[in-house]
Amino acid sequence: MVMNDSVNFLPWRRTRLLRQLRYWGLCVCAVWLVCGVVVWAAWGHWQDEQRVHEIHARMAQYMSQQLVERVQQRNAQRLQHAQLRQRQAGRQKTQAWSSRLTQLAEKLPAPAWLTALSYRDGVLSLTGTLTQFSAFSILDEGFASVADFLPGQAEKIQRDSAGLWLFEYQLREDVGHETP
Repeated sequence: MVMNDSVNFLPWRRTRLLRQLRYWGLCVCAVWLVCGVVVWAAWGHWQDEQRVHEIHARMAQYMSQQLVERVQQRNAQRLQHAQLRQRQAGRQKTQAWSSRLTQLAEKLPAPAWLTALSYRDGVLSLTGTLTQFSAFSILDEGFASVADFLPGQAEKIQRDSAGLWLFEYQLREDVGHETP
């Protein structure tokens, strides 16, 4: 017996074809989806790196500005300290001269007064007037004992038309003493 019933495989083929198309379509969609996720993640990572780079650049600029400001502040402080030291040194020099001149004034006898005073190259030049010639020996002794100066001698003594004695005296500064 021969059967001649024919089997139709066309519906099966069609279902198999649709199943394979769905499978491969899903695979292609999955690949596209994975590629999209990878591209999106790479783009996000690149954006993060750009932000970090921007932050680093801003911080570097901020730090350089802070460094410049601190250098300027330090320079200003150094300048102020140098000016303060100069003022203090000037005050010390003035105080040293003040004590020297006070001592010099104490050594002057009553009938004598100074008319001019100058200091140059370690030499203190004094010009003054005496009302009595006898006060000159007291003046000479007083000027011989002025601290920080070597004993000096009168350069010039003369009488003016009013009968007063004019004198010029020079005191050399002691080399062992530092000039104020």
